[in-house]
Amino acid sequence: MNLERAKSIVLFLLIAISTYLTWSIWTYKPELEKIDQGPFLVIDREEKTAGDVIKPSNILIHRNEQHYQTYSPVDLEKASAQMNKWNLYNAKKLSTHMTKKEMNDFMHEDGTVEIIFPDDVPFQLYKNALGMVNREVPTFSFDRILYKQKDIQSKESVLYFVSSQELSILEASIQTKRLSAFHTTFFQKANTYPKYVPHPVNNQHEVFVSKDEISLPRYKYLIDYLNIKNFKNALFADPVNVRRETVVSGDEYTDSTRLLSVDKTTHMLSYINTSQKSKTLSSSSDLLKKSIEFVNNHAGWKESNYRFAYMDEETQRVIFRLYHDGYPVFNHLGMSEIEEIWGKDEMYSYQRPYFTFQTADPFEQSFVSLPSGEEVLKQLKTMRNFDYFNLEDITIGYKLSMAPLDDNLMFLEPTWYYRSGGDWLAVPFDEAGGEMNGLE
Repeated sequence: MNLERAKSIVLFLLIAISTYLTWSIWTYKPELEKIDQGPFLVIDREEKTAGDVIKPSNILIHRNEQHYQTYSPVDLEKASAQMNKWNLYNAKKLSTHMTKKEMNDFMHEDGTVEIIFPDDVPFQLYKNALGMVNREVPTFSFDRILYKQKDIQSKESVLYFVSSQELSILEASIQTKRLSAFHTTFFQKANTYPKYVPHPVNNQHEVFVSKDEISLPRYKYLIDYLNIKNFKNALFADPVNVRRETVVSGDEYTDSTRLLSVDKTTHMLSYINTSQKSKTLSSSSDLLKKSIEFVNNHAGWKESNYRFAYMDEETQRVIFRLYHDGYPVFNHLGMSEIEEIWGKDEMYSYQRPYFTFQTADPFEQSFVSLPSGEEVLKQLKTMRNFDYFNLEDITIGYKLSMAPLDDNLMFLEPTWYYRSGGDWLAVPFDEAGGEMNGLE
């Protein structure tokens, strides 16, 4: 083989190798997991069902002319677990023409157990949490579930779903053997729970308050922060092209129609989509369902105990509230709430905190003695510029506040709250306010 022939063979091989490498680069497809962009970027998340988020706030038992109540998370979790096995059937609306007084008398009749929720719950959405057999059920919303000892029959008993505001009732049947565990746990052992007494507010309404002082812990927690990138990816249709700008209070993310503001002084984020200003009214069941799914889609629960607290079908507004030790958490800046307002096709407004408590165990804990509910009512009667006859309810809650010199610390202070005009406000007297200062 002469030299020129060898050169030709080597040149041919080099050209062949180059061609193969070029073809390999052009046709190479890495094996990557597919990302379903959809209307929101889906990320790893903790999903919750309607039954996880819609929880009773308390159980009120009327037995032997006495009244007992529990807010204990252990009791309420036990109640929810038993309710999940009820397997209801034959749900039907009752034709009633009750006055407010007649409805109160019906709810508080001796021998009645009341399972109370923070606001009206769509029956259609909650039926799975009750083991409902029927697929088709009446359109109905309720804020409490009742049963009466006198309605517990040999084989079949009756449950009542009551809307105390609309003065309406839905009735459902249940096999007595499925109700018996709940009845034994709560009604038969009612006297093991704190005693409450009814106090009339006006001639149509009464509230139940504790007779004795209540000792509860106050907490100090270190906090962690949620990943803002997750919110940006979920809230913007094209997260890559979102502009970020630093402002005095924190950061702002914008595109042509959306604005996400991150306030680093309150650890709150606020989102608005101006293209969704007009509304399409969804039913209460659909509204609450998509509100839960929305938070699911960007890991928005993040191990925090948020529960359904309020819904307004007319304004398409839903609020989930933070709970701690079975009690609601309040903050006048909204630092304990997830608020959603839906627009025409998507979310119009979204506000929420972006922090969580760092661990299940508090950094510091001590106890506070709160006055009795009866003392709270006396205090409310003396308040100026408050119409006592418009008092809707009172409850113990936790006031959330930041440490004045360290924004990585949060205080939870047990405090009495009263509701008037749909708003919850702290009862303004010293024992309820505690000694901790800071941003409420």
